[in-house]
Amino acid sequence: MQYLYYTGIFRHSVIFFQVGYFYEFYDEPIPEVRDALHLKRMKANSRGTTYGFPMSYEAVYLDRLIRSGTRSVVIVREMAGYIGRIKERLPVRRIEAV
Repeated sequence: MQYLYYTGIFRHSVIFFQVGYFYEFYDEPIPEVRDALHLKRMKANSRGTTYGFPMSYEAVYLDRLIRSGTRSVVIVREMAGYIGRIKERLPVRRIEAV
């Protein structure tokens, strides 16, 4: 639900959505974004994650997207608190494509 919420607010941006030590995507990225990031589809899983990459590669993936000039990027990170049983997540950075 959080992912859908942020994709609705930042409709024209790519969302780097933190889950643990990874950034995950729960929908099919537009082809130009998928190609710029060189993403490969993940195997089916219980969370519905379709694509993802380790957070340690954040700078690499940001650079690829910014250089491609396709979309701005919004980074949504996990916070220390919980909303019920779900980790609280907030947007912490927005990088505009030129």
